[in-house]
Amino acid sequence: MPVAQNEGFVFDFKRVMFIMQFLELHVSVASNNYNEASAKCSVQKLMNVFVSNISKGHFEDFLKFCNFGQLYWSLMGSKIPCCKEDKNNEAIAFANELMLLKLLPNFYFILKYCRIAIPDLEVLLIDELRDDFIQKILKTGYERTCRICYVWRDYLTMQVDLFDISLKSLLYTIHSRKYFSKERAVLAFQALIYTLKDFTFIIKEDPAKIEIFINQVSYFSSLFDVLAILIEEFSITWKDSFEAIDVIAVSFDFLSLPNWPAQVVVKTLKLINIAIAKYMSPNLALLVDSATDSTVALLGPLLYLKLRDDEPKVKETALDVVCTISRMSNISK
Repeated sequence: MPVAQNEGFVFDFKRVMFIMQFLELHVSVASNNYNEASAKCSVQKLMNVFVSNISKGHFEDFLKFCNFGQLYWSLMGSKIPCCKEDKNNEAIAFANELMLLKLLPNFYFILKYCRIAIPDLEVLLIDELRDDFIQKILKTGYERTCRICYVWRDYLTMQVDLFDISLKSLLYTIHSRKYFSKERAVLAFQALIYTLKDFTFIIKEDPAKIEIFINQVSYFSSLFDVLAILIEEFSITWKDSFEAIDVIAVSFDFLSLPNWPAQVVVKTLKLINIAIAKYMSPNLALLVDSATDSTVALLGPLLYLKLRDDEPKVKETALDVVCTISRMSNISK
């Protein structure tokens, strides 16, 4: 087999070249044999080579390379003066790009499943918080990210196993969370909340689509797991992200859709429980919500139904939510 056709060799070769570039930059910085202009040039060259490597080939290599790049950038980025962009001297831009790129497949469900069935897709975009999130990404200067998204868009939307690909992206993301700053974790959290909103929107607009999603237990279980882990480990509240206010409402809307498997229902209830325990929204901080049509007011009947579910695990998790509400209500008195 020719070397060029050996996919494993090609990936390893790219990885070695990437390490060499990082080492060259590291030696330059460590020996003070650099100036800001040359450092910026070296960083830009490194990023460009990285982008060229992930803009072609197989998507599995794309995910591995993003994961690999995040490891080395977490070791080097903060040591490069020209990349220190915030008050904590943390090199946030490239690391955030890598994290968003790993989540890329999750952003294309709305295109894949709504392209024909929902002519008024722009309704989904009438969301000030979503618009602020998109503008934040664009204003931070992620032109490379946007170009890569376009490069992979058609490929991903045509894949019959998009759920499997997206599941891998979630696993890579959560396994690399030890390299996350809180800001990076919040960015991942915001992106995945909108992914969850998109699923609810798709099914509400075309209920027949639930038949496509209902058997994707592993993907949805992992999606809720990742959201829960990010909230707990990085203590994300509405003070960090206004999207946190929507966690209970989005989870409630998701559970209100029929026929979800028990495992997915349990994961969703666990996320609701964590959201309540972490004081996710301002009104929940005092357990005060006077609106009769609010999610908190509607949560009671939903929990009542889940307490009467045939699945013991669903009953147990619903009871955990009731206990959390009761405990917090007692504390807030």
